[in-house]
Amino acid sequence: MVNSVIVQDKLNMTGSIYQLVNGVVLLIAFLSVRIVFGIYMSRQAYLSVLPVIDRVPTHLIFVYTAANIVLNGLNLFWFYKMIKMVQRRFKGGASSSSSSSSSSSSSAKGRTEKMKKSALKEGKEQ
Repeated sequence: MVNSVIVQDKLNMTGSIYQLVNGVVLLIAFLSVRIVFGIYMSRQAYLSVLPVIDRVPTHLIFVYTAANIVLNGLNLFWFYKMIKMVQRRFKGGASSSSSSSSSSSSSAKGRTEKMKKSALKEGKEQ
């Protein structure tokens, strides 16, 4: 999904309907797997340990709980960032995103042309 966005950017299809559909599918997949299912499984793991919590070392409880909170927090943070990226691409910031994309693609084209010219010069010199 992410690679197709890169390919579409290279083909000057930034902001196309294909990128929108791809972005929405990626958001839905991330939400359902990482957020909903991930938090549900964290809860299930905690509930399965609850009956025997008195036999689990205290440091393991703290480590597992802290790691779980941090990782679920990171999933929420990245989901927020993904939403902002899709909004920036297709709403008000689409022009700045596509202009930076087009400027980077035009500079890449310029570098490619320079490389071709230098290769031609080297070929003529030999």
